[in-house]
Amino acid sequence: MLKEEVELIILKISSNNQDAISLKIYKDGTIVRHGTGGLPPIEISGLSIMANSDYFDSLMEDIPQEILLSPKNYEEENHNGYVEYVVAFYGVTTNGEHSENAKWSKSTGIRVRLNLHSSFQHKIVNWLDYIITEATELTNDWYFDIMINTMYGLKSTKLPPDTLISFPKEKEKIQKSFQNYINQIMQNQRWDIYDFINHKYFKSPEGEELKGVILRNEGRLSIRFLPL
Repeated sequence: MLKEEVELIILKISSNNQDAISLKIYKDGTIVRHGTGGLPPIEISGLSIMANSDYFDSLMEDIPQEILLSPKNYEEENHNGYVEYVVAFYGVTTNGEHSENAKWSKSTGIRVRLNLHSSFQHKIVNWLDYIITEATELTNDWYFDIMINTMYGLKSTKLPPDTLISFPKEKEKIQKSFQNYINQIMQNQRWDIYDFINHKYFKSPEGEELKGVILRNEGRLSIRFLPL
């Protein structure tokens, strides 16, 4: 499969049937994501149609042509549990659709499933971890807005109008997923949650414009929204 034929990149890390992160990044600008890369899983997912293909183009720059020409499927016995990496590529639609309803005629990819206590070392695992991390970082700012909209009912001015969000019906599950999200963000030293909130403002359902403020108190983090 050639790079110019790719229209969809799927990236996923899972462990014991639980998705730590799952991403779909389309050439047409559609992105789908749930999770932040850690466990327990986050039960909130978002889909947005962006105005351009910047996320897709940026990620494709980091994907060598030889990756698309060399599909791989490696699996170890996993009596003690497993972690699985998947990066897949799809292209050449047969029904004229180029997003979630597309039917692809070409695909390739890499799947590696390792025992949790595996000693397997190969450069392909390092690459899988790298490219999934890159995709996560590209979409972090957008996914933060998905989480804020779900938890507080406030819409970031940067969140695309064409956005769908899926979340649990129970308020307690939403709160739990949001707290898991905050914890996972805070544990990752590469990410700064202040970067996700400082350069935007939010609108309430009534149209009031609000500025988000992050507060820390005795190691705990909270978010407040103040009128502009």
